[in-house]
Amino acid sequence: MKSTPPFDVTAPTRAQQHEKVQFQIAEILAEATSWKQAAPLILRALCEGFGWDLGTLWQVDQAGQTLRPLATWHRAASAPLAAFAETTREYKFSRGEGIPGRVWAEGTPLWLENLMPVVFPRADEAARANFHSAFAFPLSADGNVVGVLEAFAQQTQAQDQNVLEQAHLIGIQVGHFILRQQNLRDVSRLAAIVHDSEDAILSKDLDGIILDWNPAAERLYGYSRDEIVGQTAALLYPPELVEQQQANLEQIANGESIRHYDTVRVRKDGTRVDVAVTISPIRDETGKVIGASSIARDVSQRHALERAQKFAAIENARLYQEMQTLNEELEARVGQRTYELSEAYKDLSREVVERTRAEETTRALLSLSNKLNSTLDIEASLDILIQDVIQIMGVSSGLAGLRAAQGMRAQKYYTRGRCIPFEQVWQYGEGLPGWVWEHGAPYVTNNAPNDPVMLRDLRMNAGVQTAICAPIFDSQNQVICFLYVRDKIGAAPFTDADVEFLMALSPIASIALVNAEAYQKISQAESAVQDSYAQLRALAARLQTIREEERTDIARELHDELGQALTALKMDVAVLKNGLPPRNKKLRERAQNLSDQIDVTIKTVRRISSQLRPGMLDDLGLGPSMEWYAQEFQTRTGILVETNILEQDLALDPAQATALYRIFQETLTNVARHANAARVQAKLELQDEGLRMEIADDGQGFDIEQVRGKRSLGLLGMRERAEMIHGTLEVQSQVGGGTTIIMRLPLGVAESS
Repeated sequence: MKSTPPFDVTAPTRAQQHEKVQFQIAEILAEATSWKQAAPLILRALCEGFGWDLGTLWQVDQAGQTLRPLATWHRAASAPLAAFAETTREYKFSRGEGIPGRVWAEGTPLWLENLMPVVFPRADEAARANFHSAFAFPLSADGNVVGVLEAFAQQTQAQDQNVLEQAHLIGIQVGHFILRQQNLRDVSRLAAIVHDSEDAILSKDLDGIILDWNPAAERLYGYSRDEIVGQTAALLYPPELVEQQQANLEQIANGESIRHYDTVRVRKDGTRVDVAVTISPIRDETGKVIGASSIARDVSQRHALERAQKFAAIENARLYQEMQTLNEELEARVGQRTYELSEAYKDLSREVVERTRAEETTRALLSLSNKLNSTLDIEASLDILIQDVIQIMGVSSGLAGLRAAQGMRAQKYYTRGRCIPFEQVWQYGEGLPGWVWEHGAPYVTNNAPNDPVMLRDLRMNAGVQTAICAPIFDSQNQVICFLYVRDKIGAAPFTDADVEFLMALSPIASIALVNAEAYQKISQAESAVQDSYAQLRALAARLQTIREEERTDIARELHDELGQALTALKMDVAVLKNGLPPRNKKLRERAQNLSDQIDVTIKTVRRISSQLRPGMLDDLGLGPSMEWYAQEFQTRTGILVETNILEQDLALDPAQATALYRIFQETLTNVARHANAARVQAKLELQDEGLRMEIADDGQGFDIEQVRGKRSLGLLGMRERAEMIHGTLEVQSQVGGGTTIIMRLPLGVAESS
């Protein structure tokens, strides 16, 4: 009787554990937001579930040429495992190289129960880590290997069919996750490209309703995204082209693309813009056309270039027609004039080459225009102009000059890349520049030694064989500049194309020169205004000084002369009163009234003298003067004034002390007149940046912008006083929130003595 093999009770448990690993990895992939986040968790789940000690995830790079390590995991507290993991991070494998490369190339799992006889990269490192077995399987998606998962064990691991089956399923799960992450990156990258593109890109449905568009479309058409989404694209078509949209949509619905056609679109402000448009169908997952994408590029500049090239195109057309005619004649007269027609054809081909060069020259006009418009300096504009003209036309030398009060004036001469200082003035009708000025037309000669106009200026034109002098006109068609070039390199003659080039250059150069001249005049005017303002400020400062001196003199005379006279008068009245007999009551009362009136007058004189120039400002300094005036103001107006005045003496000159005192005085006067305040807080303190005076009230405040528009003389006067002593004045106020005046005098201007 046959014996029944013992039942392996661990087999279902191991299979269930392996299936649990698959489910655990599925949960990791479901919750992960990125491949880098998921990779370490997958390695840990697989190694712990299948009994491996170290695992590595290898990913195929974007170029599809190399496997690179994305993440490694190993059991904790093991120096050999950590060393092997560190070494692995430095490796990369091509297809078929090493264990991961073999799995990538073959697309099948690889199980090595015994690593000892196997030769592979990292074999020495694996031996030092005491690895006995290795296992690797592909991560696949849509039939392509996108990565490899590799594991090593320090114990011998026999090949397990259940593990192989689970690894196959895990490889598909992880492979599709990698592919989805790559697709998400591609979509994000495409979205970024669309967002940052300089071309206007929009999408619309088959009814022409706009679904989305990028910032470049906002800039081109003028509509914001919120304004245009949901609107019909017909808004962008001029009336005569609205039907074209429907035709385009029908073509797109049939799955056809419309590529690179020039048309016109309408901006939000009603202006038209030339665009080159490409329209492509948008398809869903099934391939059905569900909408259209439109890419538009502003070609206005290109059209401007085409217009600038018009003269060259016309010449090319004429030459092409002549060439066609000559070819027809050649066919009709073969054998009769072969040599003559062959030479004519060579000449014609040479001329076509010259015209092609003219087209290239025209393109250079735009570059020259950009250079000229990049500067607002007249001399720099002339330098750029003549240097580029010399290079484009291929001449040996040249110069440019401006019309001035003395005549046409040039200051530099360029030859063979060198700038030579040069000074010459041509009068009206004198030399080539004078001739161009007089006639308002270009002058060209290919026989300079015998040219009558050239002979008028032998010193300037010595050794010259060919020359062109062309005018530059302003908006009033007046000659403002000339360009003079001579002697083409290679001794070629000047042609009509050269003249046409210089005349085509005239409006470009004119705009740059006129702008530079206007900027120079504006700069000079601004400088003159600044000088005038500085002079006015100096005059105001001088007048203010004189005024303060006069106030001081008047205050001193009131105090000394009138005060002494009143005191003497009071003493005389007292003597008179005391000399009257007691019985004469009326005279004694009148004498007493007169004495009282003299007391009032003395107080008035003292008050006026103090207001004109408080003596304590000169005797005791700014702080005590401010304290005194605050107390006097509080007594006079009933408005509480709280002071926090710096006690130490300050090294202020009389002008600075006077200005600060007057600003303090003017501020309190404004509080009494306008603020309707109950309390004022005044501070005078020395900070790191300098002296700071602050006066704040709890009054009704005002609108600073409204007062600034009215040019308040009070505030303007205080600011002028502050600037005269190199200080600054800041006004802070809001309606219902009071007003604060802050005066700052920098260190170095005001320092503690």
